[in-house]
Amino acid sequence: MSPSQCEALKDYQKLAISGLNSIALGEEGTEKRGSQCQKGPVHLNKMCRLPGALQILPLVEYHITAYYQALQSMEKSEVGTSDNQSMSSSSTDSSAMASAKDTVSRLTEPALASLRTLYNLVFYSLDVVETLLQIREVGKTPSEPARESSTVTNIEMDSDERMQHPLFKTIVLLLAPSVVTCKKETIREQALHVLVKLAENASIELLTRFQGLLGSHVLLQCLCPNASLDVALKTVVLLALLADDERLVRLLCSCSENCLLLSLYTYIISRPDKHASEKDWLRLDHEVVRFLNKLITQGWSPPSARSGATCLCSREVVKALVLTLHQKWLSVRRLTVLLPTPNQNKSVLFLREAVMVLHSLYQKDKSFSEHCLEVFHQYDQAVPGVRALFRKFNTLNENEEFALDELCPPEVETEDESMDCT
Repeated sequence: MSPSQCEALKDYQKLAISGLNSIALGEEGTEKRGSQCQKGPVHLNKMCRLPGALQILPLVEYHITAYYQALQSMEKSEVGTSDNQSMSSSSTDSSAMASAKDTVSRLTEPALASLRTLYNLVFYSLDVVETLLQIREVGKTPSEPARESSTVTNIEMDSDERMQHPLFKTIVLLLAPSVVTCKKETIREQALHVLVKLAENASIELLTRFQGLLGSHVLLQCLCPNASLDVALKTVVLLALLADDERLVRLLCSCSENCLLLSLYTYIISRPDKHASEKDWLRLDHEVVRFLNKLITQGWSPPSARSGATCLCSREVVKALVLTLHQKWLSVRRLTVLLPTPNQNKSVLFLREAVMVLHSLYQKDKSFSEHCLEVFHQYDQAVPGVRALFRKFNTLNENEEFALDELCPPEVETEDESMDCT
């Protein structure tokens, strides 16, 4: 670490201590969302301005940025090692690579601690949320709060004179690390944790700041076969929060191989994380169904329902939903005798929601039958099986009965239905 870096770190540490003292002594404004902010420890569901939290940001940014820069150096070392094949350079390249790895290893824990700290700052402080998401003028120091913008609702907010907060950009870049490290997934999970809370606490106007994230290929890395289920789960939660802005919804499908929705459905169908339990996979299934239900409630339609639009995600969403419905129906069917209150049981509630989402796709997708062909066996079991289950517990409402009758005409009965699931 250079003398100038040591001096900067000391300054950031002093500033952070000053911010912590300000918060601890209650020298904070009470402006917030909702009810009045309480003195003392901030209540879990109450966000205050907490301007003192802004003084902690530079130290957090320092450690996270240092880690990311170390990753970049490690990547350059790897490229140099692969490019230089001569014996004379081999020893030097190996030494540089070992040094880069040591630096990343040394900076990993401070970066993780800083990401956890940032999560808490975003959780409690509206000032921190707005500072990270406001567009800032080039040249502002990390400790300066963003100035208010009267054009915050304009989707065309990027310009040569303005930029996003560098810490926000670095967190996004941590979602797609270019090198493999021992705690790559842990860092990525924690970065997603921060982004989820940031989106959750952002106003609708500030959600547009995530357009760059959706427009890039970064989230594709969070849904690739090598991604852990926990990373995929947090990604779905983030997408569901961003779906509150209809302008961001339009970025979910690119009608190309880089379509985010296509990557999500492919991940659900292939179930690549072999270390995850079936319970964990069902959690992801639940989040995906809720996400789709939210999109449909807001008027979203698959590309196949729009004139001139084509994307493989139109087919894969049907396959993913049918397989999810089938898997859940099998698990509930085995436990029907153990369900004390089927109307309130989470598994039964999930089946109800999944059926209604599937019915919406049936109504919107002109190629629904064709898209079901690859999973027709599961469809032919699950849909009438779910209807039989609902009838057994007398839980069908009028809309659900209509949906199931359209998805599977009553005259076509399975053995399960005739035996009343016994």
